[in-house]
Amino acid sequence: MTIAQKAAEHKAGPRRKKDSYEENDEVWAVFDRDEHPAHDPAVRLCGDKKIGVARSNPCFEVWLVLHVREYDRPDDRWEVQALLQTHCPEYDARAGKLPDCAGLLTQLNEAERRAERQLTARHDEGNPHGPPSTTVFHLTRAIAEAAAQSKRI
Repeated sequence: MTIAQKAAEHKAGPRRKKDSYEENDEVWAVFDRDEHPAHDPAVRLCGDKKIGVARSNPCFEVWLVLHVREYDRPDDRWEVQALLQTHCPEYDARAGKLPDCAGLLTQLNEAERRAERQLTARHDEGNPHGPPSTTVFHLTRAIAEAAAQSKRI
């Protein structure tokens, strides 16, 4: 639950310096389900503190896979990581987990649409955040909206 606690402390705490963040900036916690026993309490804490949550089940790599293809199998994290490696050979789950994010970024809009469809399917099944699922697209859209607003100002 450390990520959620740190996000809550950051949101509640005073600004460290004038330009550290703007008054209306959002705080988000990004984490995956895996087998973390404190996952659900962390999500609740974020909700209570009005912290955005970008979560993936079973792992963050689901989000990355969605940049290159549809994905709708309830695999464990090891299977998802292996699949990502087939699409991104530079990625190695055992040695740094470094996919070519610049290359994946070109497929951001498609990844967001795939993630949204995937989340809708989980909701329709009665397991809104079951595997596979990710809400990282909520964060990427929030970032895009903040960028658009800053350009309008």
